[in-house]
Amino acid sequence: FFFKQKTAYEISRSDWSSDVCSSDLPITWPIDFIRSLGIDLPRISVVIINYNYGRYLIDRLESIMSQTIGIYELILVDDASDDDSLEILDRWMRKQKIKVTVIRNEKNSGSVFAQWKKGIEAVSGDFVWIAEADDLSETDFLQTVLPPMLADPGIVLSYCESRQMDGYGLFYADNYDFYLKHASDTLWASDRVADGISEITDPLAILNSIPNVSAVLFHKVALVQTIQRYSEEIVHYKIAADYAFYVRILLQGKLAYSRKNANIHRRHPNSIIAKCHRKELYQEIVSVQEWVLDHFTVKDSVIQKMQDYRDHMMKEIMSIA
Repeated sequence: FFFKQKTAYEISRSDWSSDVCSSDLPITWPIDFIRSLGIDLPRISVVIINYNYGRYLIDRLESIMSQTIGIYELILVDDASDDDSLEILDRWMRKQKIKVTVIRNEKNSGSVFAQWKKGIEAVSGDFVWIAEADDLSETDFLQTVLPPMLADPGIVLSYCESRQMDGYGLFYADNYDFYLKHASDTLWASDRVADGISEITDPLAILNSIPNVSAVLFHKVALVQTIQRYSEEIVHYKIAADYAFYVRILLQGKLAYSRKNANIHRRHPNSIIAKCHRKELYQEIVSVQEWVLDHFTVKDSVIQKMQDYRDHMMKEIMSIA
């Protein structure tokens, strides 16, 4: 079975770049064809979230298309970029003969979560990868995060460790240990599968322990159900919407984590989180913490870590001010 599936992935990937494929042909057709032969190949939808990241877009697209596991469809949600993002995308599509579904806002929404929602509502695959346009991934990213979900249908999200780089592509950290130590020194030391409620009431009660959505593969059913049930609550978060989303989707199942740093998170020192809106970020993180406290019984030791992390954030705010 493994050999059969591996061969099918290789066929689908080679067909994307063949002379047979054109930009008028849906990217979904190779996997649809393979599935019609009776091979149950998972369909992975990729949603690229973009706003003025034209300078990073080609590298992002190439890192997606070079995955050792072929993707099913590619959707780009553009929040009214005023750079040349869409022109770059169009040239890339024509050169590579690959069709990308583009969802473009006429007016900037100012909400990353609203863009997630638009992209998720457009997907037709079994699994969803929300890939931010400025991030990158190793070629084995999907090979890292998909197997746990295939092995255990109860897993609603699977993610891996992230390397970090700056806006110029210079790497400065191999993992997020320095940040996650506020929750635990050992929890992310090795691969693991965790019950969703346990994750919510311990590390996620303290901080956003999934620092970059580009490192996550979601099960579509759980993703859509969470959007349908909680989007009116989450949309009010301007900075920490991802954090608010994680504590809700994990109500539906388990989480898988891989220590392999197959994701590359680009962090911008002049971003809104790095410079301004620190107070708003603090308030939104506290709001998520309080939501967890309102819905679950949380151990005293975890509550103390929550408070310690609040104190840490407040010191950072005061140092910037």
